[in-house]
Parts: sequence; structure tokens; C-alpha cells
Amino acid sequence: MGKKTKNNHYLSQCISKNFMVKESEPFWEYDFDRNMGPRMKGLERLFAGRRLWAQELEDTIGAEMENRLSGLIKRLAEEPVKRYQSIGKTSINELQFNGYVIESEEERRILSKLILQTFLMQRNNAREENKNLDHILKEFFKQMDFSDKMNIALLEINPLWYHPPLILVDGMLFSFFVPEKVDRRKDNKDNKESIGHLCFMFPISTERFLIWGNKTDADYFVMRFQNIDYLNLCRIEQQDKKCKIATQDKIYLESLIKRVPGFDSGEGAVRITAERVGEKR
Repeated sequence: MGKKTKNNHYLSQCISKNFMVKESEPFWEYDFDRNMGPRMKGLERLFAGRRLWAQELEDTIGAEMENRLSGLIKRLAEEPVKRYQSIGKTSINELQFNGYVIESEEERRILSKLILQTFLMQRNNAREENKNLDHILKEFFKQMDFSDKMNIALLEINPLWYHPPLILVDGMLFSFFVPEKVDRRKDNKDNKESIGHLCFMFPISTERFLIWGNKTDADYFVMRFQNIDYLNLCRIEQQDKKCKIATQDKIYLESLIKRVPGFDSGEGAVRITAERVGEKR
């Protein structure tokens, strides 16, 4: 019989540890739903709870995601990324974002499991025994595979550009809408934007993130969210401003806490909001 896990993480430690800029310092966590914090949290207690789900689901999460993801996500968070430069008459300019498309089908398959982190967050919020839901999640982790359907790009925020850190959020997956332009050559009298499509972003460190989508989707994202502070606020807003967030940068966290209540992203026609279950337990 395997060892039973008493502390279940709805955001895996192998992800959170990449956000540790200083290993000797704790994280600072704030709970917007309860207006509680900032509180110091160590890695073991961050985004975790006791016996949130059955051991069988915990074993499946470990085998199907965490054991395979840990080394991969660490490498992607640390390996050198080529920075493109343009040489002017008096200066050398670098892009704000650099990165590459992840070509390995096996790596894309493993990374696609990150999309399921949202379900673990919701499973934590439910806080009730549900063997049927645990079974469904277990099958998701075993069978989910987007490797042949969705491109994944790794992007780095150029460390030479000043920016606040990408923060941890209890629901890390961020959805963004990419509008599609209507082709003028096609029969469309209005010549307006069509409905577009949904893409996903997932931070893997304070300076790097993954995007599920094509080059056009990535280009749209980096133009729309080039202000990292605005991106962090949008991520909190998408969680209906009821999420838990964490960072080692306490001063920046306190700044976010003050500004979140009055923040509005300005999204017009399409605004994506995550429906969160079981708030204010």
C-alpha cells in the first residue's frame, strides 16, 4: 500500500517553486474572497488543503502530470531563450518578448495537463466528498491529450525591461479572446470582426509563460497584455476578483490589493469570467 497524502495541492508545488525568486524567503498570500491577508506561506502550505480529494485521484495527478511535469517545467523556466536584437545608429534594441514554439509532441502532451489545474482549484472550492467527480478528474488526467491539436509557445518577458513579476493565482489558466478579421475578398457586406476564438495562457515563472495558440494568437496576446501589471489585474478580474494570489514581492502584492476593487479591464464585447464554486466557506 502506498503512502497516503494528507496535504493536497490544487496548484502543484513543481509550478509554485519556479516563482521563488529568493529561496530563503516565504510567499505572501492574499485571499480576495475573504479579504484576508497578506499572510506568509511556505511552499508546502501554498494553494493546498488537507484531504481535498481521494488518494486515488492524488496518485493519478502525480503519475500523469506532476512526475512528468516537474523536470520539464523547471527546464522551460530556466533554459536560455534567444533574444532578438535590432541595431540602430546609436543603440541596440531588444524585443519585450522572446520565445519559441515547443515542437516535441510528448512535451506538448504533458504541458496540456496544466489546463486541468482549473478543475483542481474548483474541486478545492467545493470542499465536499464527491467520488464521482474524483473519478471523472482521474480519467481526464489519464486521457487528455491536445498535443496534435494545439500549438504551445514558450514566451519570456525580457529581463532587461522593467516589469512586476507574474504572480501566482489559485486559478492559473488565463483565457483570452482573439478576434478574427473578416476577409475583404469574401462575401461579407459589413466587413466587421467575426466572433474569433479562445486561447489560453499559463505562467510558469515570474518571467515566463505558455500560450496555447498559433503565431497570430501569440502576437495578439503580447500586444494586448504588454503591460504586465495590467495582465496580473486582468487575471484577478477573470477570477471574479474572488481568488487567492501569491508572490514573494510583498510590496507589489499590497499595491495590487489596493487597486483590484476598482479595476476594470475595459473589455467590451467579450469578457471572460471564471465561474467559481463554493466561495466564502
